Amino acid sequence: MLLAGIFAFTYCGGNAYAQGGSTSAAGSASFTKTPSLDQITSLLIFPATNQAGDDYRDVAGKLAMAIKLKVNGIGRYHAEGYKATLPAIDRALNVEDSLTSADLTPPFDKPARGAKIAKVVGDDGYVFINLDSAVVDTTNRTVALTATAQVYAVTSADPIETIQVTGKAVSAGVADTLDNVEQRALDSAAGKLVAAISPGFGSNVSATAIPKAAGAHKGGGSKFLAILLLGVAVAVVIAAAHSNSSSSSSTNSGSSNSGGSGGSGGTTLTPPSPPGV
Repeated sequence: MLLAGIFAFTYCGGNAYAQGGSTSAAGSASFTKTPSLDQITSLLIFPATNQAGDDYRDVAGKLAMAIKLKVNGIGRYHAEGYKATLPAIDRALNVEDSLTSADLTPPFDKPARGAKIAKVVGDDGYVFINLDSAVVDTTNRTVALTATAQVYAVTSADPIETIQVTGKAVSAGVADTLDNVEQRALDSAAGKLVAAISPGFGSNVSATAIPKAAGAHKGGGSKFLAILLLGVAVAVVIAAAHSNSSSSSSTNSGSSNSGGSGGSGGTTLTPPSPPGV
C-alpha cells in the first residue's frame, strides 16, 4: 500500500508539472501565471474612460490615439485602436454572433470583455486607459493630466502592468494657447505610459539614435575623402608617368633627328667590304 501511494503521488505530481498546471495543497484549485510583457506582441488600445470631468471628454478621446501612435512609433508592439467598425468586430457582431452590443458598450474596463474583443481582432494583449484628473492653471497657464493604463494579456484576468503617470506642460507665451499646452501635456502623459510598458524602447533609444546616425554619416564622409585623396594620388602618378614617357620620347626623337642631320652635313658611313673581295 505504501509503495502504491508513493507511485501514485509521484505519477500525478509529474503529470501536473509536465502540463504546466499549479494545484493547491487540497488539489481543488488551479491558476495560470500572469504572462509578462515579453510575451505580448500586439495590443488593442481601448478608448480612455474619462473621470476628469465633462470638459475633458475630448482629451480622453485623444489620449488613446496618442498612446496608439507612440506604441507603433517605437516598434515594440503592433498597436491597433479599438473601433466598433473594425471588419473583424463588425463580422463577429453581425454575422458570427460571437459579440453582442453589450460587449461593445463603453466604458471599457472589464477584463473579460477586453479579452473577448481583443481575441476577435487577433491581438494577444490589450490596454485599458483612464483619464484620472486634469488641472488647468489659467493664471500660470499650465496643464497637468494624470492617467492610468493597465496592460492585459488575453490569457489572463489580471493586468500585467498598471501604470499611472502625470503629463505636464507650460505655456511658452501669450501666443501659445491653452489648447496647445493641453496637447503637449497629453503627449507627455502618453509618452510616459508607452515608455513604461516598453522598456528599452522609450525616448532614450531615440535620443541615442541621433548621434549614431551622425557618426555613420561622418564615417561615410571620411571614406569619401579617403577615396578622393586616393584618386588624386593615382592621377598624379599617372600624370608623372605620362610626363616621363613624353620626355623620353622627346629625347629619343632628338637623338634620331640629330643623326639624320649629321648625315645631311656630309658624314657618310661606308659599309665594310665583303670577305674575299
